[in-house]
Amino acid sequence: MEKLLAVATLALMLVFAGARIDRNADANTITELHTIAMNGPNAVSYTFFSVATAGVFNISADGLPVYTLADPEIYLFIDNGSPGGALTGMFLATDNDSGSSNNALIQDQSLGVGDYVFAVGAHVLLDASARADTNDANSAGTVLVTIASSDGLANLRQVPEPASFILLGLGLLGFRFALRHRRD
Repeated sequence: MEKLLAVATLALMLVFAGARIDRNADANTITELHTIAMNGPNAVSYTFFSVATAGVFNISADGLPVYTLADPEIYLFIDNGSPGGALTGMFLATDNDSGSSNNALIQDQSLGVGDYVFAVGAHVLLDASARADTNDANSAGTVLVTIASSDGLANLRQVPEPASFILLGLGLLGFRFALRHRRD
């Protein structure tokens, strides 16, 4: 039983540690599926990415007809690493309906080497709301975010979530428990 518990704990730790390995790979096209909550906190979702090779990028958020968010709105900021979760980096671009079917598209955006934050929420998303992770829109759903370039190279940056730390801590406690009982 102890051996099974140790193996299960180790497998769980590996799953959570490796769940986002693909997110950090360099690519000319990056996609992420985001869930947008209705009203208040978590009504804005973020993609943190770094540009390794400067280029021209197309950044989009697609909701309907494939995904469930009816009218996404997007913002692009320079990420200056501001503490406390509030974005204070320079505003670069925004869009609401330039994509197909009320989807959002920032097209032909020149980006230099550096760190960026892409914010997506339901329409009407204001600059201050995008920066503060809150929105008063009465819409929720899923949206596909795409960052693409034919000449630039970008990679996603992992931003640890509090829940990930809690799960890792529980996994380590379980592993310690399994090892202690194995010695007995």
